[in-house]
Amino acid sequence: MNRTATALEESPGQNWDHAFGGAVAAPEDGHVTVYWHGALTSAARAAIAQSAVPVVVKPARYSKKVLEAAGDAVMQQVRSAAIGVESVTVQYDGSGLEVSLVGGDADVARLRQAVSSVGVPVTAAGGGEVGTVLADTPSRRNDQSAGGAAMVGPICSTAFAINIRGRDEMLTADHCFPNGYGNDRYGLNEQDTQGRLFGTRSSSQIKYPNGEILDVAAIAPKNGATFEPRMWRGAAFHATGSQHKAYVAAAAKPQKGNWVCNDGARSGETCNIKIVGRVEDYEATGPDGTKFYKWGWKAASPDKSVAVARRGDSGGPVVLGANNGQSSGGDPGDRVTAVGVVSASTGKTWRCGGTTCASGFFFVGIDDALESLDASIQTHDPRTGKTVLEHFDKKDPAPATAPDLDPTVHVELVGRYGKAWGLDGGYVGLPRGDSKAQWELLPQSDGGWWFRNVANNQVWKPATGSYQFALNSGDNGHVHIGHDGACADLDNGSPSKGWVAKCDFLNPYEDFEVVPVGEAFNGQHR
Repeated sequence: MNRTATALEESPGQNWDHAFGGAVAAPEDGHVTVYWHGALTSAARAAIAQSAVPVVVKPARYSKKVLEAAGDAVMQQVRSAAIGVESVTVQYDGSGLEVSLVGGDADVARLRQAVSSVGVPVTAAGGGEVGTVLADTPSRRNDQSAGGAAMVGPICSTAFAINIRGRDEMLTADHCFPNGYGNDRYGLNEQDTQGRLFGTRSSSQIKYPNGEILDVAAIAPKNGATFEPRMWRGAAFHATGSQHKAYVAAAAKPQKGNWVCNDGARSGETCNIKIVGRVEDYEATGPDGTKFYKWGWKAASPDKSVAVARRGDSGGPVVLGANNGQSSGGDPGDRVTAVGVVSASTGKTWRCGGTTCASGFFFVGIDDALESLDASIQTHDPRTGKTVLEHFDKKDPAPATAPDLDPTVHVELVGRYGKAWGLDGGYVGLPRGDSKAQWELLPQSDGGWWFRNVANNQVWKPATGSYQFALNSGDNGHVHIGHDGACADLDNGSPSKGWVAKCDFLNPYEDFEVVPVGEAFNGQHR
């Protein structure tokens, strides 16, 4: 079911008039329900024809891409108006957005006024509660080679063994590295205090233009530690029940309706949890205060009195439940399918057993986690007994072969509204003909580019990552100016969004035409 929904969501040929709206992959329905905006593309029809499960197609008022962009706008308005928000959710049927607020009727009224110009329906309800990140101090104790193990400080969990550019590392949550705790991480000893050093944080915080954080991080091994494609199952690290390791067999992009298990170190194996839906943004309070997070999935127990997550599960593994996620219940088997990383609680919380319990939680999808870190997950092949790396590719097109750029000619980088990317105190949209929006092309050794501003002689180049821009091919001879999966965005004549975390090749604001100075701009955009 998940494979079919993902194939439709990522099928080529989509545009503003014909695009994926959402999906429900609930096993009890006996089919995948797909909501589609406009007519089905040929690629979408092919994906349906190749599906191993029945597919029911229903109309979506808006595409998922449009609603995601509207969700960003709503979040900006909410933060500007200082309105407390639990989450902003794209409706799975493509009908609009749903906002859960922390306050009451007065805040709901303020929100409706603030988002009146967003352009899509926004429903709002009060009475929500800001999530609490599921990390704690003192709490599978001394073996952090597998996911679901405990680590300090603060107390968190390991998720899955990954590989980043040939290096074996361990996936966990970003908020497990608050200020004052350093980057080294330790297991626990028999007294549940700091044990053996096993790793240190190796990845930078992933932060988006509006300040949201993707709650994932990577840990490099230290002190002789190794990481393997296995995950702890069974009782929590402090409990007396049995524990054992299961192989990670595969990874799958999560979908609404999936049944999953949380295997964080504090809770131990906890199942009968259903994915409620995807959220674009959510708030959570942790050791560093309240922060805004980007891209998550909400999962909860059908019985709101049952605890399915506890402080200390943060950074831990989320896997498909019984029958590979096709039915409720527990025991996913000794070969598990990874779907995400535990982030924060959602809904009501309460004190239990000396810690905080919750009937639901947010988690980061394994696809978003791996793409953001440019990582592969380690999986186990039972036929050969060897480790296999599984990768979720970034949505980057092949490098452009056109236009054929002449480094001796000065150019303008012209965006959707005919304005050009310029440098005037900061990167802004400027009228064509302004020398501050004219650039000298500086080819780099690996086929990428830098740009030197004609007016002030400053060089525009990436500050991190690949250190050079790639010009990736778009429609109508246009290009996307990107590096390491991020693209330049000239929004309505001013790059108000700056660099975005992921290139969105359906977003026309990322379209540029490379025009030699003095030549006409064709002005064709999607």
